Amino acid sequence: MRKECRKQGLLLKELSPELKEMFANYNWPGNVSELEQAIEKAVLYNPKAHIITELGTKSTPVLDTSKHGGCQLDHIPYADDSAIALKDRVCLVEREMILAEIKRHKGNKSKAATAMGISREALRKKLIMSDEIIAQLKNPGQAPAAAPANPDTKKAA
Repeated sequence: MRKECRKQGLLLKELSPELKEMFANYNWPGNVSELEQAIEKAVLYNPKAHIITELGTKSTPVLDTSKHGGCQLDHIPYADDSAIALKDRVCLVEREMILAEIKRHKGNKSKAATAMGISREALRKKLIMSDEIIAQLKNPGQAPAAAPANPDTKKAA
């Protein structure tokens, strides 16, 4: 904290007890560099406060592990299975995020896609791809099924 305050030319600051506890309980998968970045942002987003009581949204960890003491991928099927290719695991995590956004928008996929900054078609393709990965993981001996035809597309006559 001292180093960062000096670097930004500010008086010494300190973290509130709640933030100290959050920092102590967080897993810090990025180790020292992630901690330094979080401190840098905390100081940057609180230039006038002597005691930092909250972090800017950009400095909070993507996965808050302070509540569970570990990575919160437990509820996502296959996400923590290191035998599966990283791109497939990322696709499954992305799927959960998409489904949560769809739920937040009460089933409206277009609004969910817009909120995530992707097209409705990109959302559909991501869900299809993740469904194929899940099907392949459940039935490892079978070849992946062909993608279902898009009912929205009309064949030219």
